[in-house]
Amino acid sequence: MTQSGNNIVEKLIRLINENIGNPKLSIDDISKELGISRTQLHRVVKQVTQLSTTLFIRKVKLEKAKELLVSTDLRIAEIADMIGIDSPQNFSKYFAQEYQQSPTEYRRHHKDTPEQALESTEVEDAEPPHIREVPPRRATLSMLLGAGLLIALLLASLYRWAVAPDEAQPFANSVAILPFEDIQNDSTFAQGLSEEVHNALSLIGDLKVTALASSKSYSRSRRSLPAIGNELGVNYVLLGRVHQQANRVELSLRLVQTATGSTVWSKKYAGLLGNVFNLINASVRDVATELQQPISSSLAQRLDRIPTTNPHAYNELLRGRSLLATREYVKLTESIRLFERAIALDSNSAEAYANKAGAFQLLYNLGYAERKSSLDSAEKYVLSAIRLDPESSMAYAILGNIYRDQYKWEQARTAYEISLKYKPNDALTLYWYSLLLRSIGRPAEALEVSARARMLDPLYPVILAGHVLNCCYAGRFDLAEQNLKESELIFDNSFLLYFAWGYYYLLQGNYQQAVVWLKRSYQLNPTMGNLRMLLYYAEAKRGNTAATEAYLKSLGQEGRESGAKAMVYSGLGRYEPALAALQEASTNRNIHPDLVLHPAFRIFHKDPRFIKILKEHSLQLPE
Repeated sequence: MTQSGNNIVEKLIRLINENIGNPKLSIDDISKELGISRTQLHRVVKQVTQLSTTLFIRKVKLEKAKELLVSTDLRIAEIADMIGIDSPQNFSKYFAQEYQQSPTEYRRHHKDTPEQALESTEVEDAEPPHIREVPPRRATLSMLLGAGLLIALLLASLYRWAVAPDEAQPFANSVAILPFEDIQNDSTFAQGLSEEVHNALSLIGDLKVTALASSKSYSRSRRSLPAIGNELGVNYVLLGRVHQQANRVELSLRLVQTATGSTVWSKKYAGLLGNVFNLINASVRDVATELQQPISSSLAQRLDRIPTTNPHAYNELLRGRSLLATREYVKLTESIRLFERAIALDSNSAEAYANKAGAFQLLYNLGYAERKSSLDSAEKYVLSAIRLDPESSMAYAILGNIYRDQYKWEQARTAYEISLKYKPNDALTLYWYSLLLRSIGRPAEALEVSARARMLDPLYPVILAGHVLNCCYAGRFDLAEQNLKESELIFDNSFLLYFAWGYYYLLQGNYQQAVVWLKRSYQLNPTMGNLRMLLYYAEAKRGNTAATEAYLKSLGQEGRESGAKAMVYSGLGRYEPALAALQEASTNRNIHPDLVLHPAFRIFHKDPRFIKILKEHSLQLPE
């Protein structure tokens, strides 16, 4: 931590406090005022605080809010206005994420205690309040804390970020929906009801809802509810029992507080099978009320939408989704067949179209199928989904994936942002968004986003693997190893766990160990072409020339395999053949998704021909 870096951060703190009530203060404005570039500002703030510039600015504002909560009787809305946060709701959300309690709770616990009175006196003695003139529309008070004292307080409170910055900020409230039980053992129908309740509650932005992939792992589990809550990091678990008889259905729900294991709410819902989504809607509203989460009018409208009116189509949709989650070739192709059956039964099912699009996109993305036909099919079906449901979060997320695979970075970003607008806490969308950030050379930001995805879905191997890669690319091998070791017992049968270990060693230059782990992954899933390419790159780097040359000969002359050739030739140190293959891959629109960051391509970073390839795909090297 350099002295000049500290000086810049101290000046930044002063500038934020002097403009603390101005929500329009931009990073460009700050850079100009400090006389440094945006890139230098981001680098210094990250080095000193382990936070992005945006999060650090928010942190300074929240530290000011803590002081105001204790030293004044201002209302929450007034404090939000004074520190330049655009709404009381956002202020409460950010405060709870940062300090694990609401502003009201913080004020109640800290106001007028002898220790707090002493701290307040010391702050005032350090530097008097500063009144800043503002437009007559609102008179905003700004109290400038002494820079030395404030940076000490900030750095002390930021210690947990320094040691574990990948831990996403917690929500004020959180719940996991465990798989519902069915009295008649019809797991498909019960699963459908639990998924619909989950999807509806996930639309609430201020509520953490553990992703289905993680909560499903506790189906028929004998683990205690407090233990499950601790493992998933939630305050509550929602349990359900389903009883279907003839054309009637009964749904019994129970909300359990995980800290005590006690039931805090329960209710039974009953009605005709044809009106099952009305029952789900009513139950979601009641659960949200118990969790102190308001239902806005726009959210209420989205809750009224249903995936399909045809129960047989819904059954095919559920079966297809379970196969889609495996990412395995045979199951992916079978999922497409099931989604087609769902569409045949209900041609207005936007969700079936969106999932079918997702399957085609994955076939290409995982190296199972040819690029153009797969992405063209994916785009056709996802646009059909959006026409049927213009607010489909899933459809926009998949559209983001398609654009990402087409190197349309800004379009992909927009699609992900629309998706997250409609469903802000969707773990998979956050994970996919982190892949976009990684592709455009922003590994630190990718790490922050995938950490949030991992928090929402801690038991999903796909998100684990992506998060580990983000950790490694960001230089946080300690966090990568921590995540891997914590997951070994859970994911011991997943090829993705071995894949992630292989990448972990490869990015550190330990090619011997990388080959060991990548071989294990390949044995579990030999159909994943991208995995084979990575394995032989590691073999080349450790000097196994014979095996690598044999692999290169097996690739043939097909243009779609030029990306694999580029990587393996690079591993062999054959510069010109590697670059020629890379140029061919670029022509065929088949570049590696981590072209900017992957070590195989670092040898080309100063070559104008490589820079040209980057420009052709709207990419640039990190500064």
